[in-house]
Amino acid sequence: ISVANADGGHDGADGHTHGHKGGHKCACDAIIYDFSIDCADNEAMTDALARLQAGQCASNCNTEACEKDWLIVQTHHDHCPEDGIPKAVENGFHDYARICASCDIVRKEIPDAPQCPTVNCEDGSGNAAYQRLLTKNCNLQFQCTQANCQDDWLTLRVTHDTCDHGSLSQAAEEGMHALEEPCAAFQCNLALDKIASTLECSPEELKESQEEHDGHAHGDDSAKSPTTAPPGSGNKFDMGSGVSQLTAFGSVLFMNLVLAALF
Repeated sequence: ISVANADGGHDGADGHTHGHKGGHKCACDAIIYDFSIDCADNEAMTDALARLQAGQCASNCNTEACEKDWLIVQTHHDHCPEDGIPKAVENGFHDYARICASCDIVRKEIPDAPQCPTVNCEDGSGNAAYQRLLTKNCNLQFQCTQANCQDDWLTLRVTHDTCDHGSLSQAAEEGMHALEEPCAAFQCNLALDKIASTLECSPEELKESQEEHDGHAHGDDSAKSPTTAPPGSGNKFDMGSGVSQLTAFGSVLFMNLVLAALF
């Protein structure tokens, strides 16, 4: 995953930034909170969820430890393909989604999938689609067919992925997961440039996210955010496939000088 120089923010489907909005990119938060975005790292997802549960973050998500672990869970839940997310994370996610502050990211590209439909996040169409899916028994195996369910399933899926959590009812948010297996044949992608831009964090965006983080009061917590940007090359923050990659010392020094000037 590459966190590269970008020109400001980018929108998701229908002109919206990613639905589980925090006003800042998960790509920037991954740098500030020092975690990797790696869809293959199930252990990182389940460990973060376990710490959320042990720390009682569903009651108070305002500590830095809770914030970091929630961002790990939320970033992977919202970005990675559903079939690669541990069931415990899929199910436990909703205990924190309306309490903890989220960041902006869109789902990873699904090879060979068509482009997603446009949705309206404000008109309740996602909830209406969910109700029709239930009425037509699309949640039953072999009942989620192209003619019967595909359009409503994709409307629900895109609303979930690109609109605020409040755009769907709690029932639709949680019930959607019961439809994922029977409707697994129907997938779609947002525009590819939107997917690429979701993994970018420009120096300006990083500065804004860092200032927001530094100005936010936390409870007693010993967790510290990183004071320097990750290793970089040229004008990119390169996270590889979720593992920080070492680069030439000159490139790292150059990047640190640029960020120092901004901060």
